[in-house]
Amino acid sequence: MFSITDIVHALRLLKKTPKFTFSVIFILAGGLTTALFTFQFVYGLMYKSIPLPDGDSLYRSGIHWNSESTGSAKYFPAWEFAQIKDQLKGVKEIGVWQNKTLHMSLGENNKTIAGVRAQSNLLVASNVRPIKGRLLQASDSEPGQTPVAVLGYPLWKGQFAGREDIVGQVFKVNGVQTEVVGVMPQGFKFPISHDIWLPLGQETLNPVISNHDYVEVFMRLEDGVSGADIEVQLDRLVKDAFAQRAGQFPGLEFIRSQVTSFVDYDMGAVIRNFLLTLNVIAVFILLLACINISNLLFARAIQRGKESAIRIAIGASRKRLIMQLMWEGIIITVVGTL
Repeated sequence: MFSITDIVHALRLLKKTPKFTFSVIFILAGGLTTALFTFQFVYGLMYKSIPLPDGDSLYRSGIHWNSESTGSAKYFPAWEFAQIKDQLKGVKEIGVWQNKTLHMSLGENNKTIAGVRAQSNLLVASNVRPIKGRLLQASDSEPGQTPVAVLGYPLWKGQFAGREDIVGQVFKVNGVQTEVVGVMPQGFKFPISHDIWLPLGQETLNPVISNHDYVEVFMRLEDGVSGADIEVQLDRLVKDAFAQRAGQFPGLEFIRSQVTSFVDYDMGAVIRNFLLTLNVIAVFILLLACINISNLLFARAIQRGKESAIRIAIGASRKRLIMQLMWEGIIITVVGTL
């Protein structure tokens, strides 16, 4: 039966032995901290969708292949992608980007940044609106257009001091005068971890000759279509495209296509197994902490055996004594968890 007296008694006993109380709480808190941090870390890497509106419907695609002249790769050759993109069925939206290390200059201020040259629909697919200006447009990729850029929030705040009239300002990217047309919200890093977005040229989007230009691909699938369905189509289309180039690239070998979530794309079997192993280790650490706490509480109960015998002798029920011991464990658990 619940009694406030039992709780008060348990608190008084814990207060009388501060070293014991602190040790048990520390063990429990340490085990829980290790386990929860590990679970959160693994969840963020393996299962959590990208933090975008409708982000779980966005997929990243690539192909794994080898060539005697270029070695192994897992990106789409721009030429092959241009040939097969319109043949894919079940794809609602598709586009490409290239990761770039860019050098920006603003007066005497120079900085190397992680950027993207992207098809205009990349930012549109994110469903995130700029806080200033506009997104990239298809016309920005056409020859002869003024070079433009959309800035990330940290770049706007850091390099441009958060100036309100940022749209229309000009700075240099890789030595080319570039005009700012927009700024993305704080925390926006799509597709991977980037600070600036530039338009991708038509020569990459629609190459007229085969070259060594590679692109990364994103897509949004139609309802009822899975990544495995698209992989089957890609296997067939890419094999045909590679067969046409076998003479140009000796030793050209297609291995497999890949259509997965953004979170899963770069996670190989080794990394996945390592993360799962971390989870198992965290469970054992938590289990070990619980066993240690149980042993400490059990030893404490044995030490108080004489006290318990005296209390039974003067009329205290065994149930009452057990409830008081249980309340000590409950209080330690609650405090340690908090």
